[in-house]
Amino acid sequence: MTPSGLPYRVRHQLRIVQAAGFDLRPGARILDLGCGEGATVSALRDAGYDAVGAETVLRDSVAARDRFDEGLVRQIDLTPYRLPFEDGEFDLILSSEVLEHVMDYEDLVRESHRVQKPGGMSMHIFPGRWMPVEGHLFVPLATVHRSYPWLLLWARLGVRNQYQRGEHYRDVARFNYTWLREQTNYPTTATVRRLFERRFATVEFREDLFLTHTESSRGRAVHRAVRAAPVLLGVYRTLWNRVLVARRENARP
Repeated sequence: MTPSGLPYRVRHQLRIVQAAGFDLRPGARILDLGCGEGATVSALRDAGYDAVGAETVLRDSVAARDRFDEGLVRQIDLTPYRLPFEDGEFDLILSSEVLEHVMDYEDLVRESHRVQKPGGMSMHIFPGRWMPVEGHLFVPLATVHRSYPWLLLWARLGVRNQYQRGEHYRDVARFNYTWLREQTNYPTTATVRRLFERRFATVEFREDLFLTHTESSRGRAVHRAVRAAPVLLGVYRTLWNRVLVARRENARP
């Protein structure tokens, strides 16, 4: 049973992994991969789980520094890429809106498999490849269409995120051009599946569970539409959210 006191986003994640067949027990060792300031780590620990987080760049806030000092948030080594944990340490690995920033999936998959316990599960929620509007810069189709003229057009039309307001459109376009190439990666679903299947025993995309357990009115409306026309689930995966569930093989007797 998922603790009811958890924030909605975390509660939603745990319901998905339980519905996918994972036996989530009190005290389970959980890694929040790409944990930001570590708020999810604290929420999971308050709910009775043995949770820690990992991040590539540590946030400059009092809460983030305190969690780092306590060992609840650790920094990921990038050269070479290595998660700062022992082999077979985690029952469950979670990430949300993180995989679109992974530039080398092979490194992440290898390290996730290494720190996962036999029989453990990973669950990653990340954007579809063809999102109508890229979620960080708000530029239409910038997940796949990244040419400078395209980005310049939308900057000239006034498209900005909250950090770019008031900037000249050419400066916005140049920043977006560089940032998209250096900080984001939207591989096809088939590519992601193939990379995870090289390491994990079972790999599934379970957007159906994401929609089944959503509490948002828009999510429930999409769920009703998918139930009426199951073909729409693939459209949802392509245009909005991907939900990947991967299980490591059980230990040999």
